[in-house]
Amino acid sequence: MPSLLTSDLAAVSAGSHLYLYYQNGHELRETQSTDGKAWTANSTAIAADLDENGSAITAYFVNETSWLTDSRSQVHVIWINKDLKLSEKVRIEGETTWTSIAFPTEFKPTATSRLGSGVCHDNHDDQSHQWVHFVEESDGKFRIAELRRGAKASPEFVYRKPLRENPADALPGTAIAEYLSDLTTHLFFQDHAMDLLEYDGKYEKWNDKHTRLEGKKVSHSTPLAACDSGKSDEPYVFYVSPPSGNTGLAIQQWQVNQEPKRVDDYAPGSKLGATGLSGKVYLFFKKATTSQTITVKEYSGGNWSPATKVV
Repeated sequence: MPSLLTSDLAAVSAGSHLYLYYQNGHELRETQSTDGKAWTANSTAIAADLDENGSAITAYFVNETSWLTDSRSQVHVIWINKDLKLSEKVRIEGETTWTSIAFPTEFKPTATSRLGSGVCHDNHDDQSHQWVHFVEESDGKFRIAELRRGAKASPEFVYRKPLRENPADALPGTAIAEYLSDLTTHLFFQDHAMDLLEYDGKYEKWNDKHTRLEGKKVSHSTPLAACDSGKSDEPYVFYVSPPSGNTGLAIQQWQVNQEPKRVDDYAPGSKLGATGLSGKVYLFFKKATTSQTITVKEYSGGNWSPATKVV
């Protein structure tokens, strides 16, 4: 199925499979692969209530959880529908049916909010802690808000406000990318100066704020994606750099204490998605020359493979 130019690209690795969630018209769609080269699209839409201009989509994999199932693995997909309401569906691994999970209506993302999510398995009783981040407006300021799910006795998301210790105003429409290690949430977004910020959260506090890239090095409203690099607490972050000389917009790969590296060209208005599987990184994007096609590149051994068509 084709995708919107502006479709979010929510990538998930689960077991031996790669999954990508994207938007076609009003529909939320899924395609999957075991090797990143041959892709099989699901013929049935997951949902059909997305905004035709492009809804925010995020997804994550829960390896084991004791609520909803008998501890079987699950894929969760969360999106903001055309009525600006958060929606969620979950599929048990090995099954084909998606189950709707009700979202409390008091959570109100802005009209331009994107989504980020992540999971850590730091509690042997509850077995997984799940986070979702979005942008809300309060007193004329745009701030990152947090939802957390963790207690098996109460599986609903609980509203929290992160960044309490050192808050920053989010750029309206900023992308949100996050990476969770065992104990730390690494949250990336763009502020009003267009700087790329990282906040590190641990044990209910957000004490570490870093300006990772100055705004002059980052395109306005850059898409963002983050994934495991194999080094603890040093994720790969993907963003788009502005034109420079004869070079147009370009997708860059960044890691702490490393210089950015160009990955490929970029279709303006499109999004990025990234995940890892079997020690390899998979980056999903749209090239300027083929903006209607979702492509993927594989990163292994310090090198990027040629781009392969996904959808």
